[in-house]
Amino acid sequence: MKYIIKSKIVAPSIITFIVVIIFFIVFIGKLTFISVPDEYTEVISNIPAETSIYANTLGIPHIISDDDNAMFFALGYFHARERLFSMQQAKIISQGRMAEHYGSEYIDIDIFMRAFRIDSIADKCYQNADNRTQIILKYYADGVNQYVADNKNRLPIEFAAANFIPDEWRPKDCFVMARYWSFVLSNNIFTDIAASNIVNKLGLKGLELYPKYPENAPYILDDKILQFKEDTIRLIDTILVDTIFDIASFNTEMPKQVQNDNASSTYYDEFTSASLLTRGLAPVLNTKFGGQPLKFGGQPLKFGGQPLNFGGNPLKLGGTTTEFYRNPLKFGGNPPNISGNKTHYYNLNENNNVLLSNLTRGLAPVIDFARNNKDFARNGNVFARIYNVFARIYNVFARDDNKNNHPVSAIALPPLHRGELFPSCGGVGVVNARDNIENVISKLYDILNRQGANLGSNSWAVSSENGNIVLASDSHLPINLNPYWMPVHLTSPSYNVIGICLPGMPICLMGRNDNISWGNANMLIDDIDYFVHKFKDDSKTEYLNSKTEYSKIASLVDTLKVKGALDYYFYQDFIDGNAVLKDKYIIDLKENTLFPNNNQNTKDASNYLTYNWTGSYVSNEIGAILDVMKGRDWKDFIAGVNNWHSPGLVFTYADIKGNIGAAPRGLIPIRAKDLDPRIVNPYWKYENTWIGFIRPSEIPTSYNPTKQFVFTANNNISRELNSYVASSYSLESRAKRFYELATNISEYTFRDAQIGQNDIISVYAKDLIKKIAPALKHYNNLLTKNENIAHKILLDWNYAMDKKSVGASIFAMFLSKIIENTFADELGDLYDLYIHNPNIPMQKLLQLCSEPTSEWFNNVQTKDRTEHLNYIVITSFKDAIAELTKLYHTDNINKWEYGKFHTAHYIRSYNYFPSLNIYTDIGKVSIGGCIGTLNCGEWSLSSPFNVNVATTMRFISDMSSDYCYAIISRGISDNAMSLHSSNQHNLFNIGEYNTLSISRSVDNMFKLEVKFVKK
Repeated sequence: MKYIIKSKIVAPSIITFIVVIIFFIVFIGKLTFISVPDEYTEVISNIPAETSIYANTLGIPHIISDDDNAMFFALGYFHARERLFSMQQAKIISQGRMAEHYGSEYIDIDIFMRAFRIDSIADKCYQNADNRTQIILKYYADGVNQYVADNKNRLPIEFAAANFIPDEWRPKDCFVMARYWSFVLSNNIFTDIAASNIVNKLGLKGLELYPKYPENAPYILDDKILQFKEDTIRLIDTILVDTIFDIASFNTEMPKQVQNDNASSTYYDEFTSASLLTRGLAPVLNTKFGGQPLKFGGQPLKFGGQPLNFGGNPLKLGGTTTEFYRNPLKFGGNPPNISGNKTHYYNLNENNNVLLSNLTRGLAPVIDFARNNKDFARNGNVFARIYNVFARIYNVFARDDNKNNHPVSAIALPPLHRGELFPSCGGVGVVNARDNIENVISKLYDILNRQGANLGSNSWAVSSENGNIVLASDSHLPINLNPYWMPVHLTSPSYNVIGICLPGMPICLMGRNDNISWGNANMLIDDIDYFVHKFKDDSKTEYLNSKTEYSKIASLVDTLKVKGALDYYFYQDFIDGNAVLKDKYIIDLKENTLFPNNNQNTKDASNYLTYNWTGSYVSNEIGAILDVMKGRDWKDFIAGVNNWHSPGLVFTYADIKGNIGAAPRGLIPIRAKDLDPRIVNPYWKYENTWIGFIRPSEIPTSYNPTKQFVFTANNNISRELNSYVASSYSLESRAKRFYELATNISEYTFRDAQIGQNDIISVYAKDLIKKIAPALKHYNNLLTKNENIAHKILLDWNYAMDKKSVGASIFAMFLSKIIENTFADELGDLYDLYIHNPNIPMQKLLQLCSEPTSEWFNNVQTKDRTEHLNYIVITSFKDAIAELTKLYHTDNINKWEYGKFHTAHYIRSYNYFPSLNIYTDIGKVSIGGCIGTLNCGEWSLSSPFNVNVATTMRFISDMSSDYCYAIISRGISDNAMSLHSSNQHNLFNIGEYNTLSISRSVDNMFKLEVKFVKK
């Protein structure tokens, strides 16, 4: 009876609990999916003409309007509907506002991005744009803002998770997106810093690691098909091999490369931070000035329950008394006469109330926050913030008697931070693992999911003998669930374009209209140079300019809003109008040179770094493509792309009359004599660092070449421009492979372009194996039975980086090991910087194979022998097989399929919310290809197989028909709840396309989704 009673009580409770859970799930589901657009929406807006957005089953839109501006308004609306969060994130990253939305851990990123002044440059670009461009951008921005205004309560879930409302989209924000894109595509922002660190360690010898583009490789503007010569293969005598290692013991005890464990990094844990706080701040807090309590907001500051008093005693630091220019600071006096935004210098014996006011305002909120924070003892950020405050106090007040001048900001803000990346104390850098520039950039690249370096594309146009004209473009970018590209069809009185656009800008970077088609690939212009500076004295207030005279550094105070914390104030210094970054580079002051050969014994260093970047110059790339989108022939096309400055691109062209062409376009710096664009340069050595530019209209073009095709795969442009354009190119293997595919095709069709875009044959693998195969064959007696099986598979392999291929797995790991065993011993802890762009070490290795006794093959860690190519080949092959056995958990080589670990993990590059992963992470996808194949599947040399860059978009235009073919790797929407977030993925992976007609009207594959009605 008791049991029955209990059941009667429990049963309703269980039912209630289940009902609550179901209700909760329904509620969360509704909240989650509320951002998904309705099947049909009618929008009332003040636009010039009624406009409609149709979409097919994959969500690809066809926007039709009787007015050009109304069409761009609708495009802005649609971009916001499908990509609002990605657009907003790109904007706040560009503006240096990450900390405002995500907290203090992004402060270093914000400071770095603000140094590039993208928002300011965008404003200048917009103000200087022609009237037509400005009007289009205004309508586009109005469309973005209309969507946000109409959907405030149903925005993507990321906005709720981040707890912020989208900013108003301003017309100039389209130029912010353009410069953001230019920044992302610039390889040299990172590689120049990496190369400089290597040269700083190895001397100028380190530049040998950065090879030039091969003379016998394909150039974009080659008119004819060239015969590519191969280097002579030379095998070293057996006797030399025998002198290096004992063959008898080789199988059982292969000498291993000595790892360099001498890297020294300083890490401050919470206890060290607490110690710094105790030793650093306590003397400041205990100091008294004038017997008056220091007040903030009318109330005395308290620390540990006691008012913070300023008395007449000198400040004590670390137990020693420091006098301030023989007189203690005085409370009172008149403030300095500050006007405008100039930086003024004042003797610290005068007008100290401004400095004290800054000190008061700077310390008070930090101290109060720290004192009231229960987690204070465990909060490393609090320690870091207070320590930075102390460092600033030290720099302001604790000076040598003879140096009595110090800059005072024109604006009375707390001078908490001087120098963007290195908070310094008394001239000694307080550096942690993320303070140097390469680590800040690496952290930024983590945010952007920009792990790979081969950010480029393939683009070509072919005119075959039967009259077929086909243009194809595909893009290689970081893989993520926030798709970069969006296929669209735009129809209005002046436009009828099927193209691929980047949401945030109203232009199609690849596309086709009724008369012409265009595509592009990264030109890989070396668009940035860094410069280090020398100063008059230790105060670092006057720098040596290019005229051998000293000039004063200008300073502005900037403020970062920080989520959940106090505002972060810092000085942004400028040298000749360029923002100062910071890093350390060795200078030989006696020889007046950077990177002295004996740098290990040189103690002098400079850490003020500035840059020249082509993206800092005013231009109108948006207007350039708007002109191309209306183009009718080659003349119109060239007139448009001549206005394209940044990033440098190689545009391809085709038209309905059978013409094809290629036009490299971008702003190419003409550098001062002896200025090396690969590394940081001494600023003071040049009258002008950049003498001028090769303007886009001055760069040669290719029009209807005799070879009947134009092709670009981020390879070199022309032998005549070689010294000006870039310092690093992509491997020539993709260009060679296209030459193999396109030669002697009499009837080139869409299907041939499709095959080309999906091709996974590695010409690089073929070239390298030809060079190293003799060593493996000659010394196969040094290989175990299993290693010989792997050796035979590699030699019989067809060079296809196929998912099912075992040969591809063996080659991939072998390549990783041979590069590591060749370069890691010299580079030590800088090895990862060198291999960040795999094109560089892979190209260098290929060239070194023709120099088998090169000193780069010798392991500097082994003093009793001298290694050469043969030794490295055999060692690396054995290392690779051992690593593969471990990775695949079997020594059965037939199970080592490439695609098992060569996978692309599609993650949301802007997802800072781990709790949302259940909705956004679709897991790893097996793919083929590698960095050297037309169908790209790049992986890091330090982590073989894990794909970080892949093909993300494919576009083909068949000018002999009325159709285009387009596909993107994910889907139209970046809203994880949308059916269109990944519905193109399966088609993309099998190499299929979506067929789109150039017709101005819609067919039965499209349905009306949005109707804009005039007020």
